[in-house]
Amino acid sequence: MYKPLEMSTKEKILQTALYLFNEHGTDAVTVRHIAKEMRISHGNLCYHYATTDIIVEKLYEQLVEKLTAAILSVPLVKTDLQLVHDASLATYRLFHAYRFLMLDFVRITRRISGIREHYRQLVGFRHQQFSLVFEALVANGLLKPPVYPTQFEDYTTQLFVYGNFWLSEAEIVFDKTEEEKIKHFHWVAFSSLVPLLTERGWKEFQKASVKMSEDQ
Repeated sequence: MYKPLEMSTKEKILQTALYLFNEHGTDAVTVRHIAKEMRISHGNLCYHYATTDIIVEKLYEQLVEKLTAAILSVPLVKTDLQLVHDASLATYRLFHAYRFLMLDFVRITRRISGIREHYRQLVGFRHQQFSLVFEALVANGLLKPPVYPTQFEDYTTQLFVYGNFWLSEAEIVFDKTEEEKIKHFHWVAFSSLVPLLTERGWKEFQKASVKMSEDQ
């Protein structure tokens, strides 16, 4: 049985649900399964969260909040590629920690309109945040200026598509450890910066590459 750390009943429910969703997917887990895993009554659980969809929304909100903190950890004034690397790796760890959302995201957004609408708005906000990071990297001499007006916006969309669906690919084709899975697919995304780098940026990229190799 999954045993969450000391926390409130609501927090225990969310953590237990996260564990079960990650293990079995949202379609296979009901509130009764969560209650049984926690060894509490179905009624007790429903007093806090009446449906699994409500629990999914709460876990989605948790993930968004943690992702926002990771993105905001990158300082714009003195940012460098190592800081970007570390922050983006942190986001990939979060994606993996809440992997049921990524693996079932299309079905979830079709079923839960609140998540779908929030995500649509979030995409626009994230584009603004990423734009500020890219502008800072250009100002710091690490990225080349865009060669056409929407280049960075298009690149952000590419990162979003990859970030949202890399876990599906990894689930099918990647047989190594979960940690290796995270680092491999993160590195594929991070290395897509290479064509955009200045000479100075390339040198920083190589340093980040060496540090990553040492950490493995």
